[in-house]
Amino acid sequence: EGVEVRGLAAGCAEPEILGSFPGVHGADSAAWSADGRWLGLLGARGLHVVSANNGYETCCELPSLAGEEGSYLRGFHFSPLGTVAVCYELPSANEDGEAIPNLGVWRVGPAPSPVTALECASWPAMKWTEDESWCCLNMRDELQVFAGIDGLERGVPDGSIACEGGAVSFEISRRCPSRGVDQDEEQCAGQAAPAYIALFVPRRRGGGDSARCDIYAVTDLSAPCASQEVSQADTA
Repeated sequence: EGVEVRGLAAGCAEPEILGSFPGVHGADSAAWSADGRWLGLLGARGLHVVSANNGYETCCELPSLAGEEGSYLRGFHFSPLGTVAVCYELPSANEDGEAIPNLGVWRVGPAPSPVTALECASWPAMKWTEDESWCCLNMRDELQVFAGIDGLERGVPDGSIACEGGAVSFEISRRCPSRGVDQDEEQCAGQAAPAYIALFVPRRRGGGDSARCDIYAVTDLSAPCASQEVSQADTA
């Protein structure tokens, strides 16, 4: 039992085996980076990352933050440009009963380095703009916004949105170029629309408030720039 990577070529009756690896936890324990550069495999020793650009040789191993034998890792994803891997593991505690961080962010490469380690209560806990210039982190009572990976390394959010009880669902926009109705592609080159965050706020039990979706611009998180009530929704 294991994982095989096979190459597909026109006119090839039998796909060529490009790489073979040990088994993983399940079907969702193997995933590619968006550009196809990295393949992540979640196994007994942690996250095994192989390089498609280097003949599917091992790039690095990312261990459990708990630091014990065996892996507590239960989920992972690569950032949109494949710069970092975000790894989620089961909550655990040390000998003194203190919680151990269970969300690790690592720079991917032959010498991987930790970006940050945090405690989180949900998964997926982090989402990105397509160019990695902004990322959102869902904490217990707020949604934290960081100016990319450098912001995560500093450990201080560039802003936050309070969400008592935690956000049920959130999305950040792709940060695409803006284009007015009177502009062609050449005229709007270099202009970028601000990134926006959509935050679903559930209806409170015993309260009269409806569920709603609030939209925030990352450049101003003090108040939503748009809001839509969703009277029949409890989750999203």
